[in-house]
This record gives sequence, structure tokens and C-alpha cells, in this order.
Amino acid sequence: MPASLPLLTLLACHPPEGARARVPGDTGAQWTPDTGAWEPAHVFTYAILADPHVVDDGAHADRLRAAVAAIEGLPESQAPELVFILGDIAWSDGWAPAHGALDALTVPWVPVLGDNPIQAGEETVFEETFSEHLDTVGATLPGWVRAGRPVTGLEGEDLWLQNARLDWKGVRFVALDINTRTMGTLWSELPDIFDLPGGTLPFLREALASTPEGPEDRVVLLSHMPLVPGLTLDAQDALLDVLAPYPDTVWGNHAGHLHGNGQATWDEADLQIRTTDATWDDVNTFRLVEVWSDGTRFEYRDTIVELPE
Repeated sequence: MPASLPLLTLLACHPPEGARARVPGDTGAQWTPDTGAWEPAHVFTYAILADPHVVDDGAHADRLRAAVAAIEGLPESQAPELVFILGDIAWSDGWAPAHGALDALTVPWVPVLGDNPIQAGEETVFEETFSEHLDTVGATLPGWVRAGRPVTGLEGEDLWLQNARLDWKGVRFVALDINTRTMGTLWSELPDIFDLPGGTLPFLREALASTPEGPEDRVVLLSHMPLVPGLTLDAQDALLDVLAPYPDTVWGNHAGHLHGNGQATWDEADLQIRTTDATWDDVNTFRLVEVWSDGTRFEYRDTIVELPE
């Protein structure tokens, strides 16, 4: 467990003897007498893939396989310990090829539901395809919780919301299903927080309330659609109410959906938003994120990896 704030304060005032020393029980941060500060240390790396759009065992599946091969071929110093695939993974005849491509990963991988399978009428196929994998990998991941499903929507319909969380080396990852179930209109491209019993917003509320103590910025939110823009003002207010008690806990939100690499800040929540480009079109891309810590907060250092044609 990370050192408590009083202990860190004490250590900062009275650094251990020697040129460099570790924060006891922490992430490997080093005391540097020359600067009079704890220097951050690398904790682990994770990878983000987005929008493979696999519809058959063709070009899109090949591009996903190429991205997976590139991740697997990274040198040990860059290799991720977790991989997250942020939605629109497959539909139509693409489920089996996509699952097979991702199964070549030798580290735990977590798929996230996107809006295109829902719009294709295949919301439950995600469950059929990945549920066994999620149960298996979840049994090995600390802090793994997967929300019960289906839940009952506001009109009595079944919603197969895919919400899950896990802990890794002091960071809590929370995968949120904010894909609207509105079909075939402009609103089908915008997110929904599902503030209903068993829904996404209550899942996030519980995930934050149960987050273990630790350095600041220790929660990372994952979704297909970015949390903002797109939420209605009422939904933004409801989300801000959930985030407000944790001003130094949540770092930001990784997402896909927009088919581009983007970076923004949701100022009202002091939340970083990072979108990652799709693997399926133009340049085949994934994101590597190095997690660093000085024992008081986590820092996330991004690298965009573009594969040659």
C-alpha cells in the first residue's frame, strides 16, 4: 500500500541516508538530495486500442492482428501489462476473428462495448463473445468487479450494460458503458450515463466510494464514447455530483469513437479526456501509457504508436 500522507511528509523532511533511497512500501520513487525531492519512478505501462471495426475475417481483422503483433513485439522496457480495447470491436461476422486476434495477447486484455454493435442489433453478442474471457481474466485481476446484467431500462427493456473495474499496482481502472440505446438518430452518437438501478452512474459511484487510499489521480475511467462532449447538461450535473467528493482521485477518461487522437480537459471536473484513433482506417494506431509515481500522485505519460502500412 502507498505510504500515508503523514509518513510521506515525515520522509520529505528527513530523507533516509544515502544518495538515493526508495519510499518504503511504495512505487519505487527515489529521493534525490540534489533536488531535495522525490523523483517519480515508472510503475507500469498499459495500452489502448480503439475501434477495430471487424466485420469479417478481412482487412480490418488483419489490421487488428497487426496492432496486437506490434504490442507483443515491444521490448520489455516498453511492454504493457494490460491492454484495453475501447469499443466498436466487432459486429456482423467479425466477432470470432476479433476475439481470435485479441487472444494472441499474452497480457490481460479487457474489451469494452461500443455503440456500433448496439446499432447493429448485436448488443447481446458482445456478452456471448466475451463473457467467458472476462470471467477468466477477471479471476486473475485484483479488485475485479463486473456489474450484473441485464438491468431494466426506463421503459422496461433489458439493457446489457457492460461495466467493470479492476485494480493494478495502485491504479483503479473503471470501464463504463455510456453507449446510448437510442437507435438510428443523431442522438445515437451521444453518450448516456444510465442513472437507474444497476446502471452505469451507480456503478461509478460505488467504484469511487470503494477505491482504496493511495496517491492522487489513482482512478482512470475507460469508455467507448468520451464522457464529454455529448452528455446533456442534466447528465453532466449528475456526473459532476458523483465526481465532486473525489477531486484528487480521478485522473481522466480514455475513449475511442471519434477516430482520432485527441486531448482535452473537462474543466468543471478537472478531468483529462484522451481519445485514441481507430485501428481500422488510415494509420493503424494504438496508445501506450506509462504510469509513473512519486508516492503522492500518479502521472500518465502517453505515446502514440503508428504502424507502417
